[in-house]
Amino acid sequence: MLRVLLLGIAAVGAGALVGCGSNQTPPPPDPKQAALEEVYALYKLRAEQGKPPARRVEELYPFENAYPIGYAAVKSGEVVVNWTAPPSSNSSAVLAYQKEAPSAGGWVAFQDGTVKHLTAEEFAAAPKAK
Repeated sequence: MLRVLLLGIAAVGAGALVGCGSNQTPPPPDPKQAALEEVYALYKLRAEQGKPPARRVEELYPFENAYPIGYAAVKSGEVVVNWTAPPSSNSSAVLAYQKEAPSAGGWVAFQDGTVKHLTAEEFAAAPKAK
């Protein structure tokens, strides 16, 4: 009888653990944020292959298949890049940003790989990569 009771308690406990949690899925990431994350990834991949920082979008073309959203955002002008600035783990300077970020705020990728949404005022005060 004690064994049946213990098995019953264990089953209820396991069921509670499985049943705990929300059935809601998290909201999808902002596509503009994802584009900036891919732009940074393009830059990082290029640097990892020993190439100098890109000077124009065409130099990122060999990596388009790996990061098509980021490449398309740069090519269309939706994302502005501070060309010739390398990725850098110890720099919080702006590497790339949504074209409307200077006037209306928007997503920004920093040289250290951080991607944040800044207001226009925060963007103006942020150091820019060179």
